[in-house]
Amino acid sequence: MTFDPHTEADFLKHEYFVQWVLAPTRESSAYWQHWLKQNPDKVEMLGAARDLLLSFEMKEPHRMDDATYYKILDNLLQENAQQKENYTSGDSNGWLLAAASVIIFSSIALVGYFTLTKEKDSSPIAKATQYNYESAPAGVKKTVMLPDSSVVTLNSASELKYPAHFSDTLREVYLTGQAFFEVTKNAHAPFIVHTKNFSTRVLGTSFDIRSYEDEKNNHVAVLTGKVRVMTQEGNSQLLLPNDMTSYNENQKVLKKSTFDPAFLLAWRKGIIVFDHATFEEVTTYLSRWYGVDFNVEKGFKVRGLYTGEFNKEALVTVLKGISYSSHFSFRVEGKTVYISKPKPNL
Repeated sequence: MTFDPHTEADFLKHEYFVQWVLAPTRESSAYWQHWLKQNPDKVEMLGAARDLLLSFEMKEPHRMDDATYYKILDNLLQENAQQKENYTSGDSNGWLLAAASVIIFSSIALVGYFTLTKEKDSSPIAKATQYNYESAPAGVKKTVMLPDSSVVTLNSASELKYPAHFSDTLREVYLTGQAFFEVTKNAHAPFIVHTKNFSTRVLGTSFDIRSYEDEKNNHVAVLTGKVRVMTQEGNSQLLLPNDMTSYNENQKVLKKSTFDPAFLLAWRKGIIVFDHATFEEVTTYLSRWYGVDFNVEKGFKVRGLYTGEFNKEALVTVLKGISYSSHFSFRVEGKTVYISKPKPNL
């Protein structure tokens, strides 16, 4: 459901807004900047809500005990009642003061809830600060089950960061690399995957994301359900089954297309597929897949594009297949593959 606040208090009740104000990230900042572009009439309201939250946070750097917390709330309730009485007796500023006290009450109630004593601290945000990290090293694939029973399959050289406990209203994870997500449906708690260039928001679906730190081209491909992809620049696209969007860091645009699941998702079944791939793309992929490094003879260039498929083959078998068409010699020593110009036929 689209967030449509009518008062500052609505912002203070919005968990993702509070997370952004108290602990901003690059992704959350991009989200709210885009939201403001779509809702320019709410700029003043958002600023007021943010200032209220920050001003209270600075004044209360330490945890409050229950007695102090409830004393503050009691005083605010009394103040609010007094301002309402002023309003009904004809004070022209009464409604403004009453509204302000209600907003401050909401702010303190919300932040106070997040800063109670440790024994009683069970807030969604407090839990979300405790993260789990799962990684699949080069040469390894790994399956991870999240707290909501969603299943994530990590490709080689990938890492997933996620909270130990999801809140009732939001599920956020952070991905570096490539992964296939099978998300448990929960209409009340959107699922958001943050990567280096964009965020992907879903309710319940299955999709593939590729976003390696050392690659300029990233993608999101949807197998079932639907997702919305939003870039840091504020561009967004809605994807349905068999839709795919690609993002290039240099161009900074999303390009929508269709895809072949058998080709794009082959990695989940242990199948390597190349489609007009350059030698650099091939070696980068094989480095992650097998956990090896490539050392190319100085001055030697492997030209041309490679297309081929390998089903759970050994590294040497793959290299032999590629070397025939790309014309190079190779040898494997430990975790290093040495590539050189082809040896002359004797």
